[in-house]
Amino acid sequence: MPYYKILRNIIADTDYTQNEIAQKCMEHGKKIDRTYINKLLNNKLPPPTEEISRTIAKICNVDERLLVIEGYLDKAPIEIREAFINIKYITMLSSLNVLENNIDIKVLNELKKIYEKEPLSDFVIKLLEKGNININISKDYYQLKSKENNLTFNFTTQNLVKITDDSMYPLINENDEIIFEICNKYNDGDILLVKFSNEDNITARQAIFIGNIIRLVPLNKKFKSIQKNINDIDILGKINRVVRKV
Repeated sequence: MPYYKILRNIIADTDYTQNEIAQKCMEHGKKIDRTYINKLLNNKLPPPTEEISRTIAKICNVDERLLVIEGYLDKAPIEIREAFINIKYITMLSSLNVLENNIDIKVLNELKKIYEKEPLSDFVIKLLEKGNININISKDYYQLKSKENNLTFNFTTQNLVKITDDSMYPLINENDEIIFEICNKYNDGDILLVKFSNEDNITARQAIFIGNIIRLVPLNKKFKSIQKNINDIDILGKINRVVRKV
């Protein structure tokens, strides 16, 4: 549910008019008017600053994090929002699968509707409260890890990384830039971008999966294959296109 819809629902649950919301924001030191509130409600402006979101939430007596988090999610790169959506969807399926044999199918379907209607920001708040989410930020990529179902999602603002060796020559040369995609599942033969735990270097290799073991195979015979436990590496994504630097 995008920011403007959550804002609509929050204000609709109060007795305040748009003009009253704007006036109360002014009383809290935020110089906005009714026209600004109206544009927010009709999706004619992007989400406001964190300070304004917190002020409106306080005025409407709701959890400040709802508007703040949804505002950031609305303005974030699509990869970030999709990562949270994927976690929410898989968590929903896991929860419903546990209940499937224990409750009536009608109740199960109603629960599914509730999950689907839940604002993404509300779901993120629950994850944060459980301590089930870690976000690491580096120069080259962002990584989101969820302890729910032992999942890891990786994403960047541009999904573009420069290769620093020629281990995948002739397919990829040193200094080529790689455009990659984030997938929920990777298969044998996929050429992946990986980062080893506690290391900064990002490596491209062809992957072979053997249970919990991943074998990373170079095309350039000057380099050796690497074999790691799947939990000891971070898979950034699957290579989609090579941007050759001449």
